[in-house]
Amino acid sequence: MRIWILAALIALVSSSYASAQYHPYAVPPSISAPSYVPYYSARRQDAPPQAPGELTEPDQVPPAPQTMNQDAAPSTLGATGRFVDGEGYMDLGGDYVNRGPNYLGEAGWVPGDPCARWFAAASGLIMTRADCDNVWMSFDATPGGGEPNLLGTSNADVDWTGGAQIDLGMRVGERSWIAASYWWLAPMEGEAGITDPTGQINSIQDFRSLDFSPLHTVNDLYNGARAQFVARSSEFHNIELNLLNGPVWCPCDCMRLSWLAGVRYFRFQDTMLFGTAHDWTSFGVDPAYDAYYDINVKNNFIGGQIGFRLDWRATCRLTAYAAPKFGIYNNYATQRQRVYDGLGNTAYRFADGALADISSNENNFAVLSEIDLGLNYQLTCNISVFGGYRLVAATGVATATEQIPYLGDDLEAMGDIQTCGNLVLHGAFAGLLIKF
Repeated sequence: MRIWILAALIALVSSSYASAQYHPYAVPPSISAPSYVPYYSARRQDAPPQAPGELTEPDQVPPAPQTMNQDAAPSTLGATGRFVDGEGYMDLGGDYVNRGPNYLGEAGWVPGDPCARWFAAASGLIMTRADCDNVWMSFDATPGGGEPNLLGTSNADVDWTGGAQIDLGMRVGERSWIAASYWWLAPMEGEAGITDPTGQINSIQDFRSLDFSPLHTVNDLYNGARAQFVARSSEFHNIELNLLNGPVWCPCDCMRLSWLAGVRYFRFQDTMLFGTAHDWTSFGVDPAYDAYYDINVKNNFIGGQIGFRLDWRATCRLTAYAAPKFGIYNNYATQRQRVYDGLGNTAYRFADGALADISSNENNFAVLSEIDLGLNYQLTCNISVFGGYRLVAATGVATATEQIPYLGDDLEAMGDIQTCGNLVLHGAFAGLLIKF
């Protein structure tokens, strides 16, 4: 009996040792094995938390790190940004951090490749000036004719003219550029005249006591004339230095909002010439009997401006945008008014001999705003073409027609610059932008 009990104990010990050595969940000696936990215990809800990196099943292997295909066009939404369909990934700060197969660059003031360091643009302009300030200068003095007005400054409205714009910029930050811009327009000119062989043309402007000599006054040449004309000319130059930034806000995948701030110099020169020929229906035949009233005004705007640009991307290449600017300025206005005859002699006031050649200047507050409405087409990530409509409006401007005094011999009034006028320019632009 004792022998059978001893044999049973030996068999039980041998069985336990074999079970532990050949357990189906055992780990080969080459792998550092964690403490054995039975499967049913690992599935229990009250089981202790698993240690970091601990494997509970032999087939549970951490997934390999995934790498993003740089050539794939992302189309998902992430916690740190969004994928712009057909372009690339944009983080919440507005930067593109991955490019898709159709990626052509960012939208905004400087569209195209966001990694470029410089940009240059050249464009052509065609614009005109809106003018609603008509001043009547001549009337028909035929006896019994009712003295109708014949000639006004609006009859000499300036025509459309061409110009050009040059832009050059350098990147100074992730989304920032320093950009210089210069645009100008060729002189806008207009002229209108009337003739009457019977000499029944009179001037509405009364020069009263202004004389050319003791033999004839200025009014003698402007009344009973056979020909009179009005000629006008306007000239524009614009220089800007701006900090461009953007896009800073992207309400949806197809819209971008950018801003700018900078300084601007705007020059507007306006001239008017009112001439009369007393004895002939053409000028220059007898210069001593021709007379001219000349007004030359220059406005120099210097100040700061702010603006923004809103882009709407219709396709991966075509973008529509609106770009308004607004600024306040000091207008340093200068003028010169002169009355002279065809021989170059300046008229004088009979009472005190003061010459009708007056120059003056003054500083005044002014406001200038501008808006561009356009389209941009991205040919490549570094080259784009653009075009659209431009409107420029200013107040606090001195214009030539605003300087005409009530009485032509009021030299003191001639010296008082009137800066209550308005200016409206509008027209089209088209050009090419290159980034490098």
